[in-house]
Amino acid sequence: MKDPNGYNVRAVERALQILNCFDDEHPEQGVSEIAQAMGLHKATTHRIMTTLLNYGYLERTVDGQKYRLGLCVAELGYKVIRRLELRREALP
Repeated sequence: MKDPNGYNVRAVERALQILNCFDDEHPEQGVSEIAQAMGLHKATTHRIMTTLLNYGYLERTVDGQKYRLGLCVAELGYKVIRRLELRREALP
């Protein structure tokens, strides 16, 4: 999502877009697939994905050829779930 004030940080924006490339239909993807989907150079995509890997937001598949979402993504989701008051949220 573009910020009308222009305050988005391009590298952060790209990292989030990479994370959003993973879904039920594409749970595991390679650098080339993501670079093509995003219209980025492979080298740029690889650098961002390596950073996400180093911080636990991505992990490599067993064969080492592809990537998938890492445990840090789940941990963020659990933080949101823990702070929700489900009864209050479900009422509306």
